[in-house]
Amino acid sequence: MLKKNNVLKLVASVLLISMLLSGCGGISAEEREIKFADAGWDSIKFHNAVAGTILEELYGYSWSEVSGSTPVTHQGILSGEIDGHMEIWTANISSYEEDKDKDRFKELGTNFDDNFQVFYVPRYVIEGDSEKGIDASAPDLKYVWDLKKYPDVFKDEESPAKGRVYGGIPGWEVDQIMH
Repeated sequence: MLKKNNVLKLVASVLLISMLLSGCGGISAEEREIKFADAGWDSIKFHNAVAGTILEELYGYSWSEVSGSTPVTHQGILSGEIDGHMEIWTANISSYEEDKDKDRFKELGTNFDDNFQVFYVPRYVIEGDSEKGIDASAPDLKYVWDLKKYPDVFKDEESPAKGRVYGGIPGWEVDQIMH
């Protein structure tokens, strides 16, 4: 099964690259550099390298990566400064579906479909740790919406009546939800 998935991903990458190149009509490989978004994850760096190697070896194109957060690189796609985004957390871009529906970019396929985003807290926050003498400080915390019950557990030093959660990159939709 793993080999089949790897072959499918390789085929999908070749198809993606072919579609990217179709937008470069009339420009020789020497005149055009393909730019991939780099949001900083190991997986996107790998996929960029695979696609970039195919571009270089099979089509003679040079390629580079443009670093930035998900919102910044998405704007780069919309403005034409970036040619391809091999991996993007679409749920973190509030305008993603609207941008896609208005044909501001073309979605060519799914890279991962088995992932999710969550917030984690140490187990002792919910269950306590009797061996270490730690009482549960948020025993009913099950959902992100429950966090508002525990501002004292996740204290914001700048605004002590509120709690603070770290983890969302500014510009991500989750960062707006957490505020």
